[in-house]
Amino acid sequence: MNSENLVIYIRDAKFFNLRQLELAAGIPPSTLSKAISGARLLPDNAARKVLHVFKVCGVTPSPPTS
Repeated sequence: MNSENLVIYIRDAKFFNLRQLELAAGIPPSTLSKAISGARLLPDNAARKVLHVFKVCGVTPSPPTS
């Protein structure tokens, strides 16, 4: 899953506490909210860290549907 699809999944899910997800992934504050708002792209290393947190928690992001 590329970082753009990951951002779409997080935005559409609307049940993640973004700050807690950032803390668990070890990424800087506001990284996810800036990516969701379109102000900044989600760096690949941040996407990998978020996907690792999802894997550990048993969350399987699905690709966005059109």
